Amino acid sequence: MLKKFLIIPTLILSLSLTGCFNKNLTKEKAEELVVEFLEDFRDGNYPAMYELTHDKYKYFNGIYSSEVPSNSYMFNAFSRNLYYEVQDVSLVKGEAVVKVHTDNIDAEKVLNRITATYIQACMDDTENNLDKDELLLETTKFCFDSHDNERVEHDTVFNLIKQDGKWAIESNIMIYDDITGGYMTYYYKNVVMKDLTDEMQNK
Repeated sequence: MLKKFLIIPTLILSLSLTGCFNKNLTKEKAEELVVEFLEDFRDGNYPAMYELTHDKYKYFNGIYSSEVPSNSYMFNAFSRNLYYEVQDVSLVKGEAVVKVHTDNIDAEKVLNRITATYIQACMDDTENNLDKDELLLETTKFCFDSHDNERVEHDTVFNLIKQDGKWAIESNIMIYDDITGGYMTYYYKNVVMKDLTDEMQNK
């Protein structure tokens, strides 16, 4: 009889250690976390979004600026134009995988349009009468508000890991690229790589 009483507490302890009794490590909690992340992005609350990731890395630092009107408008456009649908949630060996179908404006196409429109307007302004910052803002608004913008869809995978007894999103650049319609790829290809190429050519 004594052995039976000893087995039960041992079993309960074992189950507790494997996380079976952790209410924060369920499929429902995993989905809720990802939805919260996406809603924070749609609200433009990027600091809150970073806090939900395992390393809290600020991927938009140096890329997003609330003080630059055209840049701020662009990011707000990405945020309000994000649509998503959770497709599947699975638990595998203490980790969670949340698959989400995301849909946003095609960043590269709209930004190429903004660039071409802005450059042409600057060339037409032969007497330099236009405020270039204001021109860029108005061009950005016009292009992002167009109903003709093409959209891009992704099957975005969120990997979640256990951290402090709760789920945390394992952050990576592809998540941020997908939810911005490919803006991260555009930025690194047209800004970072261009700067590196120019630097190498000037040496």
